[in-house]
Amino acid sequence: MAVCKWCGKGGWLNPVTPMGLCTSCHNVLLPELQMASERLNMAFEIVFEAKKWKTGLARLKHVADNIAELEKFEAKGIQPLAKPLSEMKRMHDQARETIISEGIKDVYEEARAKAQLATTTAGKVGAVNKGILELRELSQETGRHQVLEKAAAQLKAYAHHLQFKAMIDDGEKAEFKGNLKKALDQYQEALFFVMKDDIPDSEQAGLIEKLKRKVEQLKTTQADAEATKKTRKG
Repeated sequence: MAVCKWCGKGGWLNPVTPMGLCTSCHNVLLPELQMASERLNMAFEIVFEAKKWKTGLARLKHVADNIAELEKFEAKGIQPLAKPLSEMKRMHDQARETIISEGIKDVYEEARAKAQLATTTAGKVGAVNKGILELRELSQETGRHQVLEKAAAQLKAYAHHLQFKAMIDDGEKAEFKGNLKKALDQYQEALFFVMKDDIPDSEQAGLIEKLKRKVEQLKTTQADAEATKKTRKG
């Protein structure tokens, strides 16, 4: 004689339903099961409506909470859903990976887009640095340190490129206008920046040598210009 999976009672006076529950437990638990199942389905539906990774992960936590709520039934051998909870857990894990992947992409692309729209170098670098901080926040939240640090490193390299390009652009502009002193200052600043950054000098040897030649060329040109000026005065 079958016994109730929930309360353990059985016998002729306590027949069980197809779910394996006695009539009393069936009447109490079925509405609870239905509501828990509906909450889980609704939680899954709103996860992918999130526009930001923070919202997506927060909503996904509700999915995990609802799965945990239904596990107490599964532990008793009561199948609460059309799909087994193992499948729902797989869907949860898959959704989490999608949110993380899309979050990395969105933060990276938004940081670069805002940097391109900024009108000053400080604004451009600030936009990129904000993206780096958000990627590291996502790393702390998810534990996906390796992949997120890789994306953060790419943004850091982009910020480095923006800073260096700004110095070179200012140097070229000053040189074009004949302001050799300012041009020299900008190229020296660029040389110092490259030699003091986190990139090994061996990987930038060609660039460093090119900047050194440019600095020496400008020093010579400036000295010649000053000498010519003194001669004319004399």
